Amino acid sequence: LTDSHFKINQISINIYTDFEDLSRADCALVSYLLTDSCERYPDYKSMSNRYADLYGMTCVNNNTFGGDMFCSSITASVIGDGYALNGEQLERGCCETLLECLFRPKTKDGAFDPQTVSVLRAELADIIRGIVNDKKALAKYNAAFTAFEGEPQGKGLLGTVQEAESITPESAWRAYRRLIERGHIEIICAGGSDFSTAE
Repeated sequence: LTDSHFKINQISINIYTDFEDLSRADCALVSYLLTDSCERYPDYKSMSNRYADLYGMTCVNNNTFGGDMFCSSITASVIGDGYALNGEQLERGCCETLLECLFRPKTKDGAFDPQTVSVLRAELADIIRGIVNDKKALAKYNAAFTAFEGEPQGKGLLGTVQEAESITPESAWRAYRRLIERGHIEIICAGGSDFSTAE
């Protein structure tokens, strides 16, 4: 989607899957893992430095329902190449970083890095607990249980606290492989670019 009025380019990678034999918490954690680090940028500092080199590129994750399917999204935003001070190819750099995150995540012994999983697992459990303390979020959560009883949306999107706390590097890795190998992937580019570089 190209419109010259926009100075920011946004690239979203949306991966849809059903849960079948997967834990919702494992699926939810995958998008956090993919935006936290990767093999090339293995920690928060190196990832932040990469974003800074690309003029403050941002990369956020989101988990939603797309109909009856679980949707894990990674969205990167970067200013257009025409605004780079020294002719840097920001769109190319943004895409390369996204691909690093998506296809070369930080691993150890054939699974996600245990230390990273431990930190993000605790954060996910806290997010799920936080829903109970937010009356608006809790009302929406409980309404979904009633409105979609017996359907995929009739259960919590992020899973339960118990599911979150039982995530292992191996179980998260299985969910990641399932998303990449069998998920329906949509890539949406919007901004001032014609996105030929992204394509």
